[in-house]
Amino acid sequence: MQKDVDRAAKAFGKDHPLVDIRQGDMCKVDYGQADVVTILDALHYIDHLRQKDVLKRIYAALPPGGLFLTRVGDAGAGLPYHICNWVDHAVTFIRGHRLPTLYSRQLAEWIDLLKNIGFKVETMPMSEGKPFANVMLICRVPL
Repeated sequence: MQKDVDRAAKAFGKDHPLVDIRQGDMCKVDYGQADVVTILDALHYIDHLRQKDVLKRIYAALPPGGLFLTRVGDAGAGLPYHICNWVDHAVTFIRGHRLPTLYSRQLAEWIDLLKNIGFKVETMPMSEGKPFANVMLICRVPL
């Protein structure tokens, strides 16, 4: 969304020497060559086949030691996951979009997918003190 891109560009500065903020469809954008790629709270909006394609293209864009950060909801987390989905739908609706179909996975499925692509994966819970099921996936291309 353009507002999010503008907010990020403002935070880093328009001509930052290391950070390149781009707007685009993650399923179509050319990731080029990057040291770090970050996609937060968005992969679940695309179907599982496109998720896999996006993750493969990110892996190909990163050098050995490169970093991919993504935050996902753990579909196996029960009520906290359902609360996340409710909030997600509400925010999407308030922003003027139709209610999306979500393509979620259990945490173990996300990890398996990323490892099968070639990433080394670490997890970091992101919902301490909140009723959500968010997990940061810290994914590195092996050296």
